[in-house]
Amino acid sequence: MILGVATASARAFLSLAAILAASPCMTAWAGGPSSQGPVVVATVTPVHGLVAAVMEGVGAPALLVRGGASPHAFALRPSDARMLERADAVFWIGEGLET
Repeated sequence: MILGVATASARAFLSLAAILAASPCMTAWAGGPSSQGPVVVATVTPVHGLVAAVMEGVGAPALLVRGGASPHAFALRPSDARMLERADAVFWIGEGLET
């Protein structure tokens, strides 16, 4: 149960949970703690928090825009590009807000 969360946010969280639970990358690594988890990247801190909550016990997502960096002035480094290339799943808000 999600308490104290607006209805739209709760629906978004449950949708994210359903997508992750049904995705091949999550079911492939559901074998247990000894198996290596999926490589998942979230672009910004709010998305990272949601994805991390859904992935609890399976793995931990990487955060693309780290620390106090502004997503508005973010420049992709070669190491970021490699991380995105290796990712099994990438979660972002959308092109309209993250370009």
